[in-house]
Parts: sequence; C-alpha cells; structure tokens
Amino acid sequence: MPDEVVVVAHGTPRPQPRPRICGRRVVSTANPLAKEWREVLALAVTRAMPSGGVSWPSGVDLAATFVFSTRDRKRHGRHHLMRPDADNLAKLAMDVLQDGGLLPDGDSDVASMSVRKVWGRPGEEGVVLRLRPSPETAECPAELCLPC
Repeated sequence: MPDEVVVVAHGTPRPQPRPRICGRRVVSTANPLAKEWREVLALAVTRAMPSGGVSWPSGVDLAATFVFSTRDRKRHGRHHLMRPDADNLAKLAMDVLQDGGLLPDGDSDVASMSVRKVWGRPGEEGVVLRLRPSPETAECPAELCLPC
C-alpha cells in the first residue's frame, strides 16, 4: 500500500451538478463544463493510480486544494470565498476518485477530509488531491467526545 497518492489536475475546478427543485418540477443542472472537468480529473486519477492498485484497510485521509485563477496579485494565495462551494467541488472529486479506483468503496472510504479553495495566478488553476492511509485509531477531540 502506498504511503500517499497525489492526484494533480490542471483546469478550472467545477462542482458536482445537483438537481434543483423549481415549484413541483425537478430541474436538471447538467453542466457541460462539469463534464469536461470530470474528464480532466479522471485522466489525472488514471496517471496517479499505483501499479498494484490501492487498499485502504482503515480508510483514507483526503486533503484537497482547489486553485482558481485571478489576475489580482493581492488575492494570490488567499482564500477563495466565492462559489462554487467547497463541498460540491469535493463531491465531484470523490466521485471521480471512486470511478478511477482510488476510493474502491466510494465516499465511505474517507475517514477524514480537508478542503481548501485558494486564488492563484492565471495558469495555476486546478486541484491537488492527497490521499493517505488513515491511522488505525484516531483520537476524538475532547470537545466532541461524550462522557462515559
């Protein structure tokens, strides 16, 4: 099992399209740009796949950094606090990771996840996905643990 798998894809990150409800109708939000981004990401996943495949016996820790371009130099490296939403960007990425075999059991393979959106220079847009085996046991933060 690899210590880490890194997927790097270049292009403008797109979110997972979701159906919207308009009155009593469900309206499709299929986006050709999302389909194109999915294909770019799928190719990057194929290139990053270790030759022996992967197995995450205790899950995987996923760190995703999405970079959006801007010509405004003051923004470079700062948080991208606009749409698309981080969770929808991550959802499309996890679906592609599953389709490509890096998350064989889908989203349930993910034990922990961090998602960042940042501004970068034109030409730097894309995503870096880092997958690492999750430790067998994880400490529960004190503020989240219920008393016994």
